[in-house]
Amino acid sequence: MKKIILLALIAFANVVNASKADEEYCGGIYDRAKVIMDYRQKGTPIKIIYDVTNKMKAPEEVKEVFKHMINEAYEKPQFQTERYRQESSEEFANQYFLQCIKSFKD
Repeated sequence: MKKIILLALIAFANVVNASKADEEYCGGIYDRAKVIMDYRQKGTPIKIIYDVTNKMKAPEEVKEVFKHMINEAYEKPQFQTERYRQESSEEFANQYFLQCIKSFKD
C-alpha cells in the first residue's frame, strides 16, 4: 500500500530525470515526513495538520499521500523528552526517504 501511494506521488511530481533528481525529490519527501512527525511530537492536533494540507496548492493525489503520512504519524506514540521526539521524527522521515529511493529503482 505504501509503495503504491509513493508511486502515485512520484507520478504526479515533475521529475523528468529520475536518476538525476531522485535523491533531491526524495529529500523533499523526507522533509515533509519530518515536519509532519515534528508537529505530531509537539502535540499539534491532527485536524490542524489536515486543514493545512487541504489548503495546499497541490494535486489532490499529492494531498492524499500527505494525509497518509499524517495518519501514520499520529498512530505513533508521542514522546515526552526532546531526544525521543527528535529520534522519532528522524526515523519516520528516514523510512519515507528509503521507500521513495527504492521506488525509483524498481
